[in-house]
Amino acid sequence: MAIKGKDLPDIAFKLWSTICLKLFLVIIISVFIFFKAAYYINEIWLFVTIFLIFILFSIIVIYKEFKKLSLKNEYFKHVLPSYGFIGLNPLLIYLSLTWRALLLLIPLISIVVFFSQGSIIGRIIVIILEFLVGYPSIYWYLKSKTKLG
Repeated sequence: MAIKGKDLPDIAFKLWSTICLKLFLVIIISVFIFFKAAYYINEIWLFVTIFLIFILFSIIVIYKEFKKLSLKNEYFKHVLPSYGFIGLNPLLIYLSLTWRALLLLIPLISIVVFFSQGSIIGRIIVIILEFLVGYPSIYWYLKSKTKLG
C-alpha cells in the first residue's frame, strides 16, 4: 500500500484516536484503583505508584500501536527506532512524542492558566488539551520519520 502526503493526516488521526481510547481506559482503571486502595496505603506513594504504572502502560500502548502501523504498511517500517536494546525502542518513541507534545502544550497551558487562574474548569481544559495535542505530535513524528515526495 503506497502512501501519499494527503493520507498521512488520516493515518496519524487513526493512530492517535486508538492510543487515546486505550489510554483513557487505563486512566479510568487507575482512578478506580486509586480510590479503592487509598484507604489502605499512604496516598502519596499510591499516587506515585499509579502514575509510574500509567507511564509504563502508556509506553507499551504507544509502542504496540506504532509497531502495528509499521507492520501494516511497509512505508512506515522506519518509524520504529532500531536500537539493539529492545527496552530502549519503546522509550525513545514515547520521549520523542512527549517532547513534541510539550513544545505545543506549554504555550497553550500558559494561556489557559493565565485566564482560568487555577479554577476547576481550567484544569479540565488542560486535561483535554493534553489529549488533543497528541494528534499533532504523532503527525509531526510520522512526518519526520517518513519522506513524502
